[in-house]
Amino acid sequence: MPNQYKHIGVDLAKSSFVADLPKDVTSFAQSPAGLLRFLSQLPARAWVVCEATGGYERALARACHQAGVRVSVVNPRRVREFARS
Repeated sequence: MPNQYKHIGVDLAKSSFVADLPKDVTSFAQSPAGLLRFLSQLPARAWVVCEATGGYERALARACHQAGVRVSVVNPRRVREFARS
């Protein structure tokens, strides 16, 4: 399957974020340096998925978009409802 993406789940907070990378769950600082470190560790054909968290997701989404990495910001209520189902 040559078009298959590797989905990377990201949980965001005010000062840091945690990414579920293929080999490990890793924490990064919510800073330009942390975003660069995160982008450098992404596998080929990564698709980053995070919840909308009151604006904390904006820098991550912008950095991914500028780096050419697919990114989706999803509604947290829909995620909770899916988990509940």
